[in-house]
Amino acid sequence: MSPLDGDKISTWNRLWPKAFFNDDPSLEYAELHDGRERYDAVGVNSGTYTEKPGKFAHLHNLRLGDYEVIIDGEKRNVAEHQCYAKCAESDCTDEYCNCEGYFSGFDTPTSNAICGDELLCEYLCDNIEECVSIDMHMTLPRCFLNDATAPMHLDELTDDPNYKVLELRTDPNSEHTDRGPPPARKLQSTSLLNVIDHGYSWDQMLRFTDITFKMEAHSNCASVTRSSTADPNVKARRTTPSRSVLFIHRVFLV
Repeated sequence: MSPLDGDKISTWNRLWPKAFFNDDPSLEYAELHDGRERYDAVGVNSGTYTEKPGKFAHLHNLRLGDYEVIIDGEKRNVAEHQCYAKCAESDCTDEYCNCEGYFSGFDTPTSNAICGDELLCEYLCDNIEECVSIDMHMTLPRCFLNDATAPMHLDELTDDPNYKVLELRTDPNSEHTDRGPPPARKLQSTSLLNVIDHGYSWDQMLRFTDITFKMEAHSNCASVTRSSTADPNVKARRTTPSRSVLFIHRVFLV
């Protein structure tokens, strides 16, 4: 068995599962860590938005593929929430899909439409420095993120009864429609995207690296034979082992 001296408990005490957890004060021992980049579990989620119903900011959409946000502890491209990517290119059925917001014929591979509810759209905008407002559909989980050049005055916005502008409030004097107390800013408990398995341990599986197991066959199965007679009183007799049986427990190695 590898590592060397695998029969000694002191050897195993020096091994630990491959985990995403990190203890920053111990980083002086650089050889103990794999150098992966780490992030907080979620990004910021503190923006205050005000509504401008019946409006949208024409020609000011952010290009989704140019930005990344922190989702489930790692940076993910915002384009993964694109309606076309989730609902046309793939058959997405999970809670995070929000494919009710997908418009066939309008959402193309280059579209910047996001299929997500209001909380998700605000979370994405909160975590993109260039995002200053959102074109949010009034009834469907569908939105567009707007850049810093987007107009905020009502007379400069474009009319559309199906949308509303959610303005990220930085100027207390900005004209807006008060939508009352902000809703609870908590995203759903499930993942915002499909979870990527990077090979680390989790609460139901420990994964180890640099360990190999030597497998050996053991003769521990004996055959049972009966006499050729039809007499039911003749007892079965046990013979010597006739074949080898290999028992292997389930082991996951990385």
